[in-house]
Amino acid sequence: GHNVAAQGLISDPLKRKVIRTTGENPVTEVIKLCGACYQKAFRIKKRNKANESSDVGKEIEQIADKPIKKEFDAGDEECSISKVSRIQHKINNHLPILQDPKAPNRSLLSEAEGPHSTQSIRCLNWNVFSHLKPSEKNQIKKEVSEWLQLNENDRDAYAKKLEELFEVIIPIDEGPSRGQSVFAKQDIKQYQVVCPYAGVLHEDEASLEASIRKNGSISILSYLFGTSSSQRAVDAYRTGNVASFVNTSQLGDEPAFKENNLVPLLFGKNLIFYIALRDIKKGEELFLSYGDNYNPFQRVKQEPIEDNPDVGSL
Repeated sequence: GHNVAAQGLISDPLKRKVIRTTGENPVTEVIKLCGACYQKAFRIKKRNKANESSDVGKEIEQIADKPIKKEFDAGDEECSISKVSRIQHKINNHLPILQDPKAPNRSLLSEAEGPHSTQSIRCLNWNVFSHLKPSEKNQIKKEVSEWLQLNENDRDAYAKKLEELFEVIIPIDEGPSRGQSVFAKQDIKQYQVVCPYAGVLHEDEASLEASIRKNGSISILSYLFGTSSSQRAVDAYRTGNVASFVNTSQLGDEPAFKENNLVPLLFGKNLIFYIALRDIKKGEELFLSYGDNYNPFQRVKQEPIEDNPDVGSL
């Protein structure tokens, strides 16, 4: 199933699908692999993982370009190609931090984290901040609680605070093309809780799959954050706040053009907050690591093939 427990943005496309964006056109080719192609793709991925090979993506692309010819079992699908349009991602700073998938205006904070979550919330893994003094960690937890209380009790003030802290623009610089980006509108201190990562809370895989079917896998997987459970994830696509526009300074094997100045920390069961790694000056762009599992163009879904002992989860 979806491996969403790792801290960071995550990805995992629809079952047996390969997704490719065609140039600058927002139309995406979705290639649905038949059972035989999917099994071959899995074996390539498994073999290359064992050999630490980096060519798995190219090999699986070749499978999609030249599907295996076989006699299809009764009821088995054939490889097919369809084109879908992507809806541009937007933000809404007035929504709850944890939203009901069926009604994003409804907060799930108390249900998901407990009735006293705004007063006291635990950090599951302090990550690069493990060296901090207890007093410094308590200050971070205090600021997290303040964000939660503001979001639950005064949504307008919460949105205003985000708008006073951040500006979203498309940068024109020597760095890579990265679309809308987030810049600080005021100085930010080291270890300051910069903002929460808001979005729909998917409490099971069925909920996440429904969102992917509705909006497309690349759209959802570009804004999906893992939680403490492999069954839950926070989906910021079109219902997220400004945090969903923060870029990373490095993707894949590409060289970093900046240093990340934010770190995501997981609080409670499902809450992600961005913490300042260092002092950030007014006008600086914000960056953070998306995590090792981030890849919205991942080729094959994690799903076992029935009646085949050689195939497990990707």
